[in-house]
Amino acid sequence: MITVSPVPFKATFSGNDALLANMYSKSVQRSAAELFSRRHENVDYFPSYEIVALSDRKIAYELDNIHVTSDLVSHIMSTVTSAYVDSSENKPDTAKVLTIAKTRTNASTKSTILHKAKEALREREYELAVALYSSLIYRFIDKMDPEEMFNAHLDAGVAMLRAGLPKEGVAELEKAKKLSGSHPRTTYKLALGYARLKMNQEALAMFYEAAQLDPSEPDYHWRLGVQLIRMGNRGDGLLHVKKALELNPNHVGALEAVNSQGA
Repeated sequence: MITVSPVPFKATFSGNDALLANMYSKSVQRSAAELFSRRHENVDYFPSYEIVALSDRKIAYELDNIHVTSDLVSHIMSTVTSAYVDSSENKPDTAKVLTIAKTRTNASTKSTILHKAKEALREREYELAVALYSSLIYRFIDKMDPEEMFNAHLDAGVAMLRAGLPKEGVAELEKAKKLSGSHPRTTYKLALGYARLKMNQEALAMFYEAAQLDPSEPDYHWRLGVQLIRMGNRGDGLLHVKKALELNPNHVGALEAVNSQGA
């Protein structure tokens, strides 16, 4: 039994665009597999490539758009065993297939996707929120007014940071900041993204800016203080941490920072 891998590659030595090179590579492999299976009676081609490539990408691929989801892999393997092993235990999970199919009938208007994305973010379903905001931006960015564009990039960036995708989150937050440079929450979230990427100077600048834009927010002083301490400036860092405690004496993060420094 032969098949073609549905996993794409991100880079190529061919000198062409990776997307074009990937499509060419898969096409050649698929053609070769077809020809080989037709020439040999004891060879079967199994369409795992087609199952993945022709399925909804939200179901087929993980958030990186490279690796196939574990659910679909399980479905493919159960289909293989059902076809080649004579056992009732190896039948495909029809209920799961029907569940996958139903997702294609979900409403897909801008307002519906936005509502579902906000709900996912609120419920801390961050990977789902990333998928929904990504779909929203890709499909409807040209139909958004400036405020909608700003909010979409901001919330997408926050969802990506919380889903463990700091590079992608920073890219979205940078777009949001360009649309509204004086927005303190955007500046603060961008600082958090830079900090996760170990871009310390950029993070420090954004934490300073956030604290200047809204000096009444204790979180901004707390994280600025923590960043300064991490970069070796303990004195100034403790001043900002204590400023956070002045604004909120019960601030958990600021209390932990002060205790950890023995101050």
